[in-house]
Amino acid sequence: MAELSPVALLPGGCQQDCALPVISHANVIVYCSAAAIYMHTPNTITLPASAGAAVGTGRAKNENETFHNYPLTRIFASGVVGVIYSFDFNDEYMACVTSTTNTVVWRIADGENLNDKRVPSCVGEFFRREGGPSVVRIAGKYHILYGTKTGWVVSVNMNDGTTMHQLRLCVTYKSVNSISLSTPASVATKAAGGHWEGTETQVGYVTVVDVSISRPDTIVVGTSEGYLFVLSIHPANGLRQTASLRPFSAPAVFEDKPAADSTNNGSDALNEMGCLPVTAMAFDPNNPNFVAVGSRDGGLVLVDIVSTTIVQTYAVNGEPVISIAWLAGQAGEFVTTDGESSKLHVWSVSTRTAVAVWHPVAGCAIFGIAAFAPEHLFIALRSGSVAVFNTRTGQIEMQTEAGHTDVMHTCRYAHHDKDQLATTSTDGTIRLWNTKQLVLQNTLDVGRVIVRSMDWSLSGKYLAAGLSNGEVVCYYVHTQREHWRVSVTTVSTVYFVSWSCTESGGHIAASHRDGLAVISARDGKILRHYKTKSPVSGIEFDRKHPKHLAAACQDGQVLVFHISSSREEPALILTGHMDAASSVSYNPTVPNFLLSCSHDTTLRLWDLYSGASHTASVSCRVLRGHTNSVNAIAWCSIAPYIALSASSDCTVRLWDVRGGSNLATVRAHNAEVIALSTHPERPLVFASVSHDNSIIFWHLGLLRQVYLEAALGRIEHCIVSDGASLLASAAASSSSSIVDPAFLVTGDVVQELNKELKEANLAPHKRMERLVRMFEFPCGAVDLARAAGFSVDPQDVSNAKCTVVPTSRLVEVHGKWGKTNVEKSHGKTVTNAGEEYKKSRIIEAAEFMLQIGKVAEYCQLMAEVGEWDRAIAAAPVVSRDFWRSLCLKAAETMEAAGNARALRYFIMAEESARAALLVSRQSNKNWDLAAVIAQTCPQHVVDETSTEPPHNTTVDTNGVSAVVKGLLNARATALENAMNPRIVAATKLAEGANDDAVMDLIHSGDVVIAHLLVHTVPLQRQTTIDAGYRLSMLLSCRQRQWDTALICATRHSNPHDGLATVLAFYQEAEEKTRSVDTNAVPAPVNERMKTFHEQLLLECQRLQLPLDAESIQRKHATDGLGSINQLAAMALSPKTPVGTVTSEELLHTMSNFIDSVLQAALQDIDSPNAVFYLNQAFSATCYVSLPIQSASKGANSTTPTGFSTTITGNGTHSAAVRRFLAQVFLLAALMCVKVYRFPNFLNPTFTKARELAEGDNHLMVLLSKAQQSLGSYSPHSVEVGCPTLGASIPFYDIEDGIQLKSILTKEPLAGAVHVLEDGVSLMGKSEAFQWMLCCAFSPLASGARFLPL
Repeated sequence: MAELSPVALLPGGCQQDCALPVISHANVIVYCSAAAIYMHTPNTITLPASAGAAVGTGRAKNENETFHNYPLTRIFASGVVGVIYSFDFNDEYMACVTSTTNTVVWRIADGENLNDKRVPSCVGEFFRREGGPSVVRIAGKYHILYGTKTGWVVSVNMNDGTTMHQLRLCVTYKSVNSISLSTPASVATKAAGGHWEGTETQVGYVTVVDVSISRPDTIVVGTSEGYLFVLSIHPANGLRQTASLRPFSAPAVFEDKPAADSTNNGSDALNEMGCLPVTAMAFDPNNPNFVAVGSRDGGLVLVDIVSTTIVQTYAVNGEPVISIAWLAGQAGEFVTTDGESSKLHVWSVSTRTAVAVWHPVAGCAIFGIAAFAPEHLFIALRSGSVAVFNTRTGQIEMQTEAGHTDVMHTCRYAHHDKDQLATTSTDGTIRLWNTKQLVLQNTLDVGRVIVRSMDWSLSGKYLAAGLSNGEVVCYYVHTQREHWRVSVTTVSTVYFVSWSCTESGGHIAASHRDGLAVISARDGKILRHYKTKSPVSGIEFDRKHPKHLAAACQDGQVLVFHISSSREEPALILTGHMDAASSVSYNPTVPNFLLSCSHDTTLRLWDLYSGASHTASVSCRVLRGHTNSVNAIAWCSIAPYIALSASSDCTVRLWDVRGGSNLATVRAHNAEVIALSTHPERPLVFASVSHDNSIIFWHLGLLRQVYLEAALGRIEHCIVSDGASLLASAAASSSSSIVDPAFLVTGDVVQELNKELKEANLAPHKRMERLVRMFEFPCGAVDLARAAGFSVDPQDVSNAKCTVVPTSRLVEVHGKWGKTNVEKSHGKTVTNAGEEYKKSRIIEAAEFMLQIGKVAEYCQLMAEVGEWDRAIAAAPVVSRDFWRSLCLKAAETMEAAGNARALRYFIMAEESARAALLVSRQSNKNWDLAAVIAQTCPQHVVDETSTEPPHNTTVDTNGVSAVVKGLLNARATALENAMNPRIVAATKLAEGANDDAVMDLIHSGDVVIAHLLVHTVPLQRQTTIDAGYRLSMLLSCRQRQWDTALICATRHSNPHDGLATVLAFYQEAEEKTRSVDTNAVPAPVNERMKTFHEQLLLECQRLQLPLDAESIQRKHATDGLGSINQLAAMALSPKTPVGTVTSEELLHTMSNFIDSVLQAALQDIDSPNAVFYLNQAFSATCYVSLPIQSASKGANSTTPTGFSTTITGNGTHSAAVRRFLAQVFLLAALMCVKVYRFPNFLNPTFTKARELAEGDNHLMVLLSKAQQSLGSYSPHSVEVGCPTLGASIPFYDIEDGIQLKSILTKEPLAGAVHVLEDGVSLMGKSEAFQWMLCCAFSPLASGARFLPL
């Protein structure tokens, strides 16, 4: 894992005001959020046919099952200013227009912003002069069309980047009621005097544009004045208007119907002529002459654009038509949405009325729709989510979480709930996210106001929000009810709020333009109001001194107030920032250290211990590196020298504040990053939000060695009691190559962990849960820990509320959740919140009980809160006697309350006598009715001998029915194909495939969790255990933690291999040190090598490992390890000279061994023996350390900064080294197809092997022989995916936001990446782990060992 890695992403919600919020093209589906466009590329997995089809799936028996995945593949946000109102794309380009009349064009392949390269400058000038764009559409391959707010259509030719054509829409006015309007030829051109010829009619602004799929030179344009224009486009001649018509007349019956919510930039309900605006259009893909045209004010017609006639007028009965999509594969049928309901109306060209109505997502309004692939619709929901609907099965196959629908502002982890994150937005909501399952947990609707910031109380019972209207409002979290509201300013927004971190939670601070206010958290009264010379942006209470409050001011000053003092002035004024200060953060571990950030692109660390004001003289504490404003900062709570920052340059940076070192810079967002939040209990986990409306979760891999040491029970070696000594130290590394001081941690959290691990005597699975809970991002990791717990102790169902639960335990676990819900609904917290809230929680608990078959409990809970009708309706499922008793109880309760409904319930309870008496008591005039009731209604008679016949129902407790099997199969398929590799591994653990699960994690480089599982779950294969220890050993080598590496190496079943590998890595580390530090004295290097070699020999002696050939051969006579261990022993032997590189003699021996093994393997390359031989050769390469030659970017490279174009070394290796590397790359090529299945690596590896072997006739012959075998996979080769966390998050170039590509495969990079030794070449972590399986050296052929952990 990299020093800082994005591990998960929550995308923004669908923008509510976009003209076409969802679009499909060439089987790609895309939607837009407020300031970003998200692209998903569907793929289909075909599964073997099952014996029977589940009821209601629409699938025939023995029909192959298909599973559809919809991974996120691109995010377009770079350059967006304002809110996106329209967008479109084709195979080459993505284009959008925004609320600020800004237009952006990107290249699809890599997301490069083309505005400066391919969009003529005259386009922007035209929009400034004639009015901004309102809608965009792409015609054909190169033409981008813009409709403007002033009735123009503009065409930009992206092929030449210079040509622009424009046309002003115009009609000749004949009659308001006429449908077809003639258009003179002169309307397409201007007369000499600059005036338009013909009689003009106001056409309004362009609301919608569509382009024919089969004839991309044919365009239709709709306007707010109700006009439909037909245009043609020619690359040379530009745009020409060919026809116009008004498809809708004024509504006669539905004029008083309220208009639907606008999705077309606020068009008027009716235009001046009384006609409905044209707001939705779509060409019939099977008939380029037909266009379906709709109006959001209640109109839908089918138009023939050739004859300009109305072919069909549909009976929409005044309902809005917001979106139109023709069904793929169903000729002549299309669907519409009304934006107000969950209905999808299906229409036919031949029928005036709807032929069907679908309800894909009950209770959620649909306002956008696009058809793709046969039987699939992509729909946009008012909640903010988007979904894929299968029209054949009627199922939702994918649905995103309902993210914010407008620009986000902040994020805050909760103090009380380790899995909860809150975010705020311009959309007027606070959304609460469950980070364990990455789902929206709750939405708190604040109102029609911008929620700029929020903070939690320490207990989590309350949250406070700062609003754009100058108010601060406090809510009860559980009930979502307002606790109090106070206005702190009448002239500006509340920029930031901070809740003091004390048990009493007594104070809330709120910043605004005139200063900041201190508010009583109990009742919302303003206790203090500090006025400042400039607006206050960020504020924070000191956790160590809760009465100290720091404030970042827009004049660049940082102020510190002591709120317990009576002084109105700040206690400290910190000056030094050259521009507005934006945020402040106290160090949570070491007192008196304050970090601030500013628009001047810097961070500053202030030592407040002296109590004196500071100036710019503290230059040693200035952190530089960002290229734009720094907006947010955060500390690592266990490493007080580590900080993170978020900037308008779209990056998140990792810092060692001791020396100001920028340890890592990552651009995972592609817009301004505006907020950061540190997890209060997971010190390696952070969250960020951006103007691209996404939430990204980060993991601090820099300290992963601390995590491994804790897993090994050695964390005490990393703990320092005096945190201030760590922060004061200047011995920080200046690069991302970490040495021992970077692994020192401090604080109560790690002290408590160390104590618990030592004294609590935890069971292995409980120990794993404890470590995962502290060090891991929860989604997937919690599932692994819980699945491990299930496999060890099947009776333990604690902490089971996660994504993966064993199939056999589903009912039991959900039953436990139901019981817990019932208990919580009667708990003290709920009771104190009031009767109304308690009732709602009991009803929620009752509904859950009903869903797990506890009908009697459901009825009793409903009866408890007076929901008698709902209780009685379900009671017959239990028994007739239960139903009768519930009716009687309801009657008695109503009778006691004097409610007239008691009569009804007595009759239903078959108690006619009591019902009659009740009626008679109510009035002396009711005797007749009472008598009738007594004679006609049933009276229950107790008969001890009678028995109620059983219900004719069964409960499938064993899960053997076709429906249950089908559902469980679908569930298993979804989990097995999850985008999170930890979820996939947890699924295998839950199914008992422990070894496969652990190997999947090992292949994905998930070091510590794999290590923990080796110690937690029962494993059948020794190779799995060895692989787990080897991975931990390699990570320790990567971190230069040699003692830990030796511990892991000696726990391997073949310690010879591990120790020789560690020696080679130590040699390379010393070689790198020597080559980097040109002033290094050789003697200390040699002395360290000698000392470490002696340490290795002592380990061999302790383990009684033989180092002579005869003993080794005798020991391994039956397991085939004799030859390879002899090589390892040669590397370890005291007789072998040890330096920073392998001696020529040993290198020659290794080459000869590899050559002989390759020759043996090629004799029968597709046999199982060949796999064994190739793995032996690979092991031998791991014992070698080579001199490292520099590798540089190709001189003629035209690729973006950040990766090379060629795999190249500088060619200065010795002949022996070149021969060895040629063998290494040939071996890698063979392993790509004969051991594994990595086809993308084959060509570059074999090409490099041939290049390195040039001039060596023997090797060239071997290469020719091997080449004949590389055309097909071996029957024994296996596919290994090596997926990593966050693999769907695009990885962008830091400077220009282009999605970078792999040096090896040229595929776009996503998620974490591995930077090669030249500092610019990149590989995705997934492919890096694949490369590590088949090659021990860098693909740059520089001689560097390859270790992407």
